[in-house]
Amino acid sequence: MGRIESMTTRTLCCAALVFAPLVSFAAAAQQAPTGLAASNQVRTLQPAVRGTCGTTQSEFGTASSLISTTSTTFVDIPGTLIDFTQGGATPGCVIVMFTAVAYAQTGTETWSMNVRARLDRTNGTPREVAFAGELHAASTWPRAHAMAFVFENVAPGDHRIEVQWSESAGHQIFLHDRTTVVQHQ
Repeated sequence: MGRIESMTTRTLCCAALVFAPLVSFAAAAQQAPTGLAASNQVRTLQPAVRGTCGTTQSEFGTASSLISTTSTTFVDIPGTLIDFTQGGATPGCVIVMFTAVAYAQTGTETWSMNVRARLDRTNGTPREVAFAGELHAASTWPRAHAMAFVFENVAPGDHRIEVQWSESAGHQIFLHDRTTVVQHQ
């Protein structure tokens, strides 16, 4: 009987340690924001940048080879370079969509695959993103990821898009089955 009681006490103690923070978090999450009644009201967050973009043409590139890098500085991702001609008589926007099967190898620390799109050596918006990353053994499988970048006020004429990547600590990161789509005037 004493052994069962000590196991039950240990189990309840461990469960309390695990679930108490979750209950506190859930209770805090259910509290209404300042100025709102405790009902089902939802706050809508506005984007940091908002605009319209009329595009009429698309260029794309795709590659399926497995590639990797350990570069801590941004380098071009093979197969993502796209040359295009921006039409129209006035500057317009360009949208770059990048998708890939990505893997930031697991280890004993956080690994982060950073990605950015550049038009004529100028960063888009957002400037750069953490495209993929794993903490410890959080994942052992590559997964599909996607990001869109916007360039405003792009003058008519010839331009070049390149997508680049880096890993902040120099760990080996991988891409496979990647596609870059450029929408423009």
